[in-house]
Amino acid sequence: MGVGVRKFLLLLFVFVVVLLCVAGLVAVTMPTSALEARVALDAAMSEWTALGGLADPPKPAPVARKDNAAVLYGRAFAMLRPRAGEPQLAPLADAARVGQDTDERANAVAVAREAAARPDCVWDTTAFDGVDVTRLAGAIAAAAAARAEQGDTVTTLEHVEALRGLARHLRADPRIELFVYSLLVENAALDALVLTFRDRDLPIEHAPGLLSHEDYRELAHQALVRHGAVGLKRIDEQEHREERILQDKADFLRWMSDQLRALRRPYTAGEVPGASGETPRWMSLLTIYPDRKLIFATEARARLLGVAVDLRAWEARHGEYPATWPMPADPFSGKPLCYERRNEGFVLSSEAGFVTDWAWD
Repeated sequence: MGVGVRKFLLLLFVFVVVLLCVAGLVAVTMPTSALEARVALDAAMSEWTALGGLADPPKPAPVARKDNAAVLYGRAFAMLRPRAGEPQLAPLADAARVGQDTDERANAVAVAREAAARPDCVWDTTAFDGVDVTRLAGAIAAAAAARAEQGDTVTTLEHVEALRGLARHLRADPRIELFVYSLLVENAALDALVLTFRDRDLPIEHAPGLLSHEDYRELAHQALVRHGAVGLKRIDEQEHREERILQDKADFLRWMSDQLRALRRPYTAGEVPGASGETPRWMSLLTIYPDRKLIFATEARARLLGVAVDLRAWEARHGEYPATWPMPADPFSGKPLCYERRNEGFVLSSEAGFVTDWAWD
């Protein structure tokens, strides 16, 4: 064996020894907590993805400003925002001021209807600073009720469609708080429909096209999946040690996975999935957590309204309400919702007691 070959082998041997020493030093000096955090994160990520969770936030398609419904919604919000330092109007407030408020609400509703008709909506991150979405939803619902009182069926239904459009636009955003806003808007639409079909006796043939057949728990699942990816990105942006970031992400994903699983089981009062009695460090990244009671109540109310419409249609054909009726499941208990025929009408209710009884005469 030549001298050159021996020198090469010797240098190779020294290089391998040095490499092994460096690797061993890294393994010895790496904190055990960081290794454990990495293992915990891998396990939590596997569980999260198995439940349909995303690792990366969805990227909204670019929308030209002139086509973005959020621009119009922002204008409607501004019209309804309380003026700084202005007291609440008293019942006997100045008639001119009340008239001005009425005009502002009418203008805001008109703008909101125009926005709801647009297919795309990408919200600005600051769009909801100091804005009460329910104020706009309430104005649209009130306008629908007023039109129903006047017998204007067409405009009434168009206002309800505007509420549904606003809810859909809110759900297009990955933030969980906007999904919660969308449920509040959906409930305003349900209230408007109940008022018009029950109290204003709007002809029942108009109802089927307005009913929502969406699975609100599935919508909540999608919102959580999107928001989970956003939360992971926010944790990554924190200036902390690696092991803390890893642990925070693992804890966050476990909590979010608990939320996803909880959507598929009956509601238990006071239950907060994933709660351990201690507020996690990452909780500050969530401005609001998914309100399961609101999710389940919205779905139950939508189902009750669908049943009410079917019963009213039955009564129109047969001259009376049926003695029994096949009822959908109550999201709160998993048992069928309740139907009872009474005198000339009926009552719909939830055995779990979380949904107000609905009496239709």
